[in-house]
Amino acid sequence: MDATQSENHGEKLKIWNDLLRRQSDLFRVTVEQNEELKAENEELQRQVHVWANAHRVESALKKEAEKRTEELERKNRALTEDNPLVLCLVDGDGNIFAPELVSTGHTGGAQAALLLNRGVMEHLKTLTGTPTKNPQIWLTIYCNLNGLRDTLINHHHCTIEQYDAFVEGFNKAAPLFSIVDVGSSKEAADTKLKESLRVFTRFPQIVKVYFGGLHDNGYTTTLSHLQTEGLLDKLIFLRGYNEIAYQLRDYEIPECTIPGVFMTQRMPVKQNLRRFTPAFPQMQSSPSFFQPQPIPFLQSQSSPLFPQAQSNPSFSPAMSIASSFQPISAPTSPEYVPQIMSPSSPAPYLDPTLPLHKQKPPPCNFYYLATCKDGPGCRFAHHYMLTAGQLADFRKSAKKYPCPTRLRGQYCEFGDGCCMGHTCPRGLKCSFLKQGKCKYTRPEMHITTPTPKLNGK
Repeated sequence: MDATQSENHGEKLKIWNDLLRRQSDLFRVTVEQNEELKAENEELQRQVHVWANAHRVESALKKEAEKRTEELERKNRALTEDNPLVLCLVDGDGNIFAPELVSTGHTGGAQAALLLNRGVMEHLKTLTGTPTKNPQIWLTIYCNLNGLRDTLINHHHCTIEQYDAFVEGFNKAAPLFSIVDVGSSKEAADTKLKESLRVFTRFPQIVKVYFGGLHDNGYTTTLSHLQTEGLLDKLIFLRGYNEIAYQLRDYEIPECTIPGVFMTQRMPVKQNLRRFTPAFPQMQSSPSFFQPQPIPFLQSQSSPLFPQAQSNPSFSPAMSIASSFQPISAPTSPEYVPQIMSPSSPAPYLDPTLPLHKQKPPPCNFYYLATCKDGPGCRFAHHYMLTAGQLADFRKSAKKYPCPTRLRGQYCEFGDGCCMGHTCPRGLKCSFLKQGKCKYTRPEMHITTPTPKLNGK
């Protein structure tokens, strides 16, 4: 009996000790987990505090941004709705004022400005979604004033006095209307107009841009950039000539025509003006004769070239040469307009310190090497007297520039005899082609194959 009780007591004690051990383990684990939870709780509280501060700062910044956005929107509305600005950019070398306006001088200039202002305002009213409340028109015409003046005078459209008075009258007609002289540099008007288009079209206060340069394919690149930026919807074509440049016809842009302001047809080429070039840089004011000047090195009477001087003390070699010149009679054709050199006329000789393409203005490729269709209205020079060597250099240099006809994807009637280049000199190895910067923009212009001629020419 005692043994049995002792055995039962031992079993119970063993169970008790096991339960006590398990309870101790449970307490230990509970305490460890409690410590871990306390640490996690402290970390979470710290993070909540950090995020709370960040949220407070972000809320303050958001309120400040909303306030600034509201202010900017208010200013933007004031710019575009309360006082919108309409920009007009015109290439004056292609959009030429009507002779009826230019010939009336100061009054014609003021009338041209009035017609432009009225025409643009009336056209704006026909456009949907365009603010019409107090729009201001900012109009700038870029051109070579001297070249344009000479062209109009040569075609008997005006006199120097009338032309100068017209420009003055136009510039004084409105504070934001101006004719800007860009000089005779190559593509000076194009460069200024392209940059103005690129910069000012982005301005939010500019609601519409009237572009007057539809005669020149050179503006295609600028219009493509504006199309990529989504700004082409601001543009409106301001018509001058009836005919639009080939590469500009693909753009679906609204057009504005203001009757009576610009010429609608190009001025015809006068062939007699092309061929008549003065043989000497200095001429008398009358075209009927040329009075030669004494030649210094022939003044000496002891010159062996003139044996008459030995027997005749009064003999003058210069007078002997002068007597050999006969009066030159000007043609009596009613179309003939002699080119008389004046102090304001450009020198007929090239500047020997500059290459051909940097002359001011540069000589015209087509005038000297083929036929210039622009005639006196051409922006390049027709007055230079080129030597055979200069002409050869000029012909070689012209071949480096692409033929406009080939650039349009058309066949050139001159074939390989064209004065301009039909293929890129670098061929398929052209690095500019890969960058999209080569002047020879068509892919076939980098394959050196003979250019076919039309009708077997």
